[in-house]
Amino acid sequence: MANGSKGSDLVRMRTDRGLTQAEVGERIGVDRSQISRYEDGLSDPLLSGFRALRELYGVTADALLAAIDRAKRGGRGRRNGKAA
Repeated sequence: MANGSKGSDLVRMRTDRGLTQAEVGERIGVDRSQISRYEDGLSDPLLSGFRALRELYGVTADALLAAIDRAKRGGRGRRNGKAA
C-alpha cells in the first residue's frame, strides 16, 4: 500500500471486511495471535489456513501470496535489524 505500513495489505484485507484478528482466527481455526503473526510477517499460514483466508477475504491466491510476501519483506518480521 502507498502508506508504507508494514503488513498493511493483510490488515486492509481483514479490516475492509469489518473483521477483528480474533474473528478471523475463529473463522479459520487459529488463535488471534497467529493472525497477528501473519500480518506482522513473522509466520506464514499453513495451506489450510491459506485457503481459508483466501476464501474469507475473497481474493485470489496470487493476491494473498503477494500480501504475505510484502508483510515479510516489509520488516515486521525483523527486530533490531535481525530476522525474528
